[in-house]
Amino acid sequence: MHQFSREVLQIRHQAMSALFSVVRSHGNHLVEKVPELYDHYQQLVQSSSILLSEQPLLLNSLVTISNHVSDDGQRLELIRKLVEPKLCHLAGLEHVLGSVEQFAEYLGLTTKGRAENGKNQAELHCSINSLCCVVKNGQHLDVNCYALISKSLPIVIRIISVLQSMILSHTHNYLLSSMVLEEGKVDSGSSDTINRLYQLCVSLLHCVFAMFSAHVLPDTELVWSVVKLLFAEQSINIRTRYVIKHFLRPLMQQWPSGQHEHVQCEIFVYCLHHLLQLLNEAWGKLSRSGLGVNPSEPQISSHELECGSCELEFGSCDLLSGSRDVQTLSQEITELETVTVVARELLHFLEATCLVRNPSGSKWNEEMADCDVNISEGGSLSELAQRLISNKETTWVLLTAVFSSLTWDDTYVTFPATKVAMAILGTVKEYSEDHVTLLDCAFKGILVHSHSPHLPFISLVSLTMYKHLSHYQSTEDLLLQYCNSKSSDLTKLNKAITNDCPVKKQYEMLAKLVLNRNCGQ
Repeated sequence: MHQFSREVLQIRHQAMSALFSVVRSHGNHLVEKVPELYDHYQQLVQSSSILLSEQPLLLNSLVTISNHVSDDGQRLELIRKLVEPKLCHLAGLEHVLGSVEQFAEYLGLTTKGRAENGKNQAELHCSINSLCCVVKNGQHLDVNCYALISKSLPIVIRIISVLQSMILSHTHNYLLSSMVLEEGKVDSGSSDTINRLYQLCVSLLHCVFAMFSAHVLPDTELVWSVVKLLFAEQSINIRTRYVIKHFLRPLMQQWPSGQHEHVQCEIFVYCLHHLLQLLNEAWGKLSRSGLGVNPSEPQISSHELECGSCELEFGSCDLLSGSRDVQTLSQEITELETVTVVARELLHFLEATCLVRNPSGSKWNEEMADCDVNISEGGSLSELAQRLISNKETTWVLLTAVFSSLTWDDTYVTFPATKVAMAILGTVKEYSEDHVTLLDCAFKGILVHSHSPHLPFISLVSLTMYKHLSHYQSTEDLLLQYCNSKSSDLTKLNKAITNDCPVKKQYEMLAKLVLNRNCGQ
């Protein structure tokens, strides 16, 4: 493989970027040169004059030019020539996907496999990136193109499956430390390599599924198998956020209209229930450790969120107290950063898929003094959300998710959670005893975020829930269920109800007693 200095690599990258800018702006003038450009591309690849990391960039330029080719047959032939070598390379990996050890050796993650000097990794990245470029930038792709590129699905699914097995064996059988490598062991830097490759595979899956949004969804059994594979992990990690953002969210938003909509709802509920269970467990563990995100921390930028390099500040607690050593504390802080990023991504996903933004803007802040906000001002429900709330079971899962997120010790999940909650509460017609637990979540959220600037929004949600529940059961029933209150307190509330005291006043009396009870505990 070529070894270039950093300066030379920068110049080459700038040249590739300049080439793509010219092609994107004037690609229509280069249509007649497509055969010559393709031949030159082939010569560069065969002579190894171009780096593996640069091949997708050059291929991207050819795909952009092909978009201006008017002849469908000629355009398909060019796409086929660009794609087939990459598909053949992926198909040739069948012999190394038989076991974790074989694939780890192929990727150069073991001492035995290091002789390849990362060439296999680079070739695999190149093939996957090239296919992603074709799908993302190719226009006027017909069913034949889709059928051709979708041939990569089985092998990519196999790669993800082996990577997940590798991650589990890496976690349990190998030490993530700077210890001297033993024969056949994965080194401490392999985790980043595995995660990068995993993200590439998820990106390709998203690209392939996105191709069908304009035509027809592939076999629903295939979709389910991919979903269950990606959501098989039983812990929160940085890969979870990537799956939410780059697979689940676009899959839900780009689902072909009118096709297998019941399957779409089932996948949504399955993924949401799985993520909610993992996040509740993770936040409970962090809460017991005394760690939480400081409400006064600055908002994480989109770039920091994208690269996962955000640094969070933490609430006031004696971090070095007790028996926790520095290594344990460092691990807990890393877990907090990961859980926080995943939780925010999940709430952004719910907000993006369940709400349609109101072009007139929100009037929440203007009307917050009265806590009487017209929920339609915060955004109306999307078509997907309307289908979800048409079923009691899916409505319950959705409400449980947004109300549970109010109890997580992160200020920036509360605002999208309250917006989704308010939009859904305005459409629910029937309430039962189970919904009382949601009110309890809202009260716990008030305690967790007592110093948060978003506290009024959580109070608004809890008040709205109480208004609905007050038609289902009396305030006294609520109080008996959640408070060990004195009989005099019950008498006061009963008297307030009898005298037709405003619902807001009733809620304030109930909230005071419930919060006092929780603070006492």
